[in-house]
Amino acid sequence: MKTIPIQSFLLPLLLFISLSFLEAGAQSEAQALLKWKSSLFQPHALSSCFLANSTTPCTWFGVRCNSVGSVVRLSVPNANLNGTLDDLDFASLPGLTKLNLNINLLYGSIPSNISALSKLTALDLSINNLNGTIPVEIGNMPALASLDLSNNQLERELPDTIAQLPNLEFISVSNNNLSGHIPRHLGQNGHLNSVIFSNNSFSGELPPDLCKGFALRPLMGLNLVGPGYEREQGWD
Repeated sequence: MKTIPIQSFLLPLLLFISLSFLEAGAQSEAQALLKWKSSLFQPHALSSCFLANSTTPCTWFGVRCNSVGSVVRLSVPNANLNGTLDDLDFASLPGLTKLNLNINLLYGSIPSNISALSKLTALDLSINNLNGTIPVEIGNMPALASLDLSNNQLERELPDTIAQLPNLEFISVSNNNLSGHIPRHLGQNGHLNSVIFSNNSFSGELPPDLCKGFALRPLMGLNLVGPGYEREQGWD
């Protein structure tokens, strides 16, 4: 009896399993985006972007995939998206590196499970109507380098966990209703070079690491009290 090497069967089997996993992942990503679309008050705003009869989101407008078909970018700015982020299953988008939903009509809070986007490097939710607090879980996004939450209705303090982001380079929370202290250790990561905190009601001392050669943008409207600082002082 002729013996056939097991490798002849093993390689095609492994290839089939890998392709099956990739296809299942693409379908999961598509289903997550379609579910979120259906939760919006005007889902037709995404009708031309998210196609219900497609099993892969890689051809959708505003969606970019990597070489293996996983969604890595979702950019749908200025599209009149009216609804919340509650039904967007972030865990179904594990490969996402950039999320841009600015200039829309999104409201409600920022879900704590946004931290499931562990590979996200850029998050832009600016110019919406988001309210509530910034979730402390946002500090569990190790790849995050750019964070823009400006021009919303966010309130209370910046969570101290933001200072734990090891790769943060840019943060803007201007034009919100934030108050309290700025996290004392913000800037200790050595990468932060651009900060926009204007038009909030912060108080207390400016974190010392923000004064060590960083190219800070305007901090107008702050109520900072401490050595060398005047109340209502701005930096240009």
